[in-house]
Amino acid sequence: MTRTSGRQNTSKQRKKKARERNKRLKKARAGEARSIKGRMHRAGRSPLRECLISKDWRRSGLAQVVIARDAPLGIAIGLFLVDLGCLGVKNTIQHDDLTRAEYDRLLEKLSRRADFESCNPALAVRLVETGVRYAAELGFEPHEDYRLAKKMFGDIDPDACDEEIPCGRDGKPFYIQGPDDDAPAVLRQLEDRLGPDGFHFVMEEEWPDELAEDDWPGEDDPDPDERLWGRMRRTEGELVEDIGCYGAKLLGRKFLDRARKAFTLGNDQGLEGEVEGAFVPWALFNWTPSFPKKVFGRQRQATGPLAQMYWEENEANLDEFERRFLKTICTRPYSFYVVRSVDPGVSMDLRDLFTGAEYTVRERQASTVVEEGSTIFARVLRLDSVAIMVGCGSVCIPPRLRPALIDLREELAGGREALSEAELASHDDLLRERYFASVRLIRAPWTPSLQNTDGDPLVLCKLAFDLRCPPAEALSMLRLLAGGRSDDEFPDEATHDEHGELESAEFAWLEEGNRVHKSWTNTIIGHFTVRSGSLVVDVNSRARAARARGEVERLLGGRATYRTIEEETTDKLFAESRRRRADPETRRRREEERAALEADPEFQAHVARMMEAHWESWFETAIPMLAGQTPREAAKTPGGRERLDALLDDYASTPRKQDDILRPDIPCLRRELGI
Repeated sequence: MTRTSGRQNTSKQRKKKARERNKRLKKARAGEARSIKGRMHRAGRSPLRECLISKDWRRSGLAQVVIARDAPLGIAIGLFLVDLGCLGVKNTIQHDDLTRAEYDRLLEKLSRRADFESCNPALAVRLVETGVRYAAELGFEPHEDYRLAKKMFGDIDPDACDEEIPCGRDGKPFYIQGPDDDAPAVLRQLEDRLGPDGFHFVMEEEWPDELAEDDWPGEDDPDPDERLWGRMRRTEGELVEDIGCYGAKLLGRKFLDRARKAFTLGNDQGLEGEVEGAFVPWALFNWTPSFPKKVFGRQRQATGPLAQMYWEENEANLDEFERRFLKTICTRPYSFYVVRSVDPGVSMDLRDLFTGAEYTVRERQASTVVEEGSTIFARVLRLDSVAIMVGCGSVCIPPRLRPALIDLREELAGGREALSEAELASHDDLLRERYFASVRLIRAPWTPSLQNTDGDPLVLCKLAFDLRCPPAEALSMLRLLAGGRSDDEFPDEATHDEHGELESAEFAWLEEGNRVHKSWTNTIIGHFTVRSGSLVVDVNSRARAARARGEVERLLGGRATYRTIEEETTDKLFAESRRRRADPETRRRREEERAALEADPEFQAHVARMMEAHWESWFETAIPMLAGQTPREAAKTPGGRERLDALLDDYASTPRKQDDILRPDIPCLRRELGI
């Protein structure tokens, strides 16, 4: 009795384990199908890369169609082998994460056996769908993966093509036996449907094998980094979808709304559309959810991010690479990365602004839009020799805002040069807050804070005086403000009456040197206009206005009485400037004036001398982006050199003409500073 009972219990345990194993396998297969289906659906909404078709399809009745798109995980592709004579879509291959090298090799292999040409996407889709419909009328289903591969059609409209697609031959189906066909079953189906004389057929014909699986770029790829990159991207896509479904099941369909509120710190104003690239990976791999009520009849307690909880509950269904991927990514914090160099469509060299770590990140899409010198908010995941970004903010932070991030790092590091990744993870909320603040600052309308050459805020001021002496007398007393000009040079303009008496005069108020720009020989402080009974002084700051009033009262005494002052702020100046720029005639005239100046060798030589003097004095000029230090002072410390990098990157990012003589020679500046 005891032995029998033991055997029965053992048998029950084996059956129970088998049932549980079958459930896990079924769940894993369903999850895999769901993952690739969702990824192909997203790929079908991506930009169309190209569409190819075999050239001889009209003659042979056999068409090979290639539809490729630039998808989030790489190049997505759908390949269709279409038998227009009888069977419709005989074979398909589809993928959503080919590297550029893999894609090129695949096309090269296909081209060895058939000539391809570019075609109208509408024609390609119309051909495939016509073949499917014709075969369906004969009772044949398309290849089992056709429904998945056809997602590459996306929004292509086959009705945009009006070309007739010929099917069959001489008004009858035309069956050519393929190497993998069940020819007897096909012939029986045709005979049952059409009778023994209702179709044509040819047996044991050589079918092209361009869509054979052994042609597909895979484990024989000569570049191991490409293989690893592809596996990382595939694993990321599958896990994102599976963990997203797990989160919806565990927390409800609207769990992402809760996660978004946590991600944006409860304030998403001004962030519309600017957080998507970083949000979902953060919600799945960083966010630790709370359970305000019982889940599945018991109180749940989060043990970590959703990804970690998914891992703990599904570890038996994960392969070794997936477990390694999850273990690594759950420990990787978001940070700010300076883009040091870019290979468009291939990779980017990044430096973590907070830890100092450096990465070469394989990125196809992001590397086509980011610019060297900008800063991105992202998470970098490195496995072995390959690094990718899993989550990246969509707004690049310009170099002018980088010093504020350096200040934040120095504050958090407490005098050290860098933070550890554990410290970085503990400041996750603060880093996101700083990213959102940067986004709002970039997106908000920006009016520059203008200053004159004394460093004073720019305000145009017009001072008016009543003049109680002849213009010539006033002019002789104001001569002290002429900056040492000779009689021939002073005043700049003058008019006289018929008796030769001075009626009006204008001159620039000059002063030797400049306290900000040491290379300048003089500075124009303002402009005087003297007329009978009036004196007007134009200056560009309130400080200079006060100084002008003092000088007039000192030099002219009771001969001039201050009457009023008019001010024009920079807001009015910008509004007027925008109005003038919008006027076509004004734009045309300004372009003509600019062209004339650029064609004037004397003017160009003068500007070149000014710029040479400016950059010579630049090394000893205190600059706000350098925390008030001069470039030479900043170059002596690590933090100062970082700020110098930001300043020079800012200079380089300013859009100018390639031959603009105002552009600084940045490599020369770096060599002089030793950075």
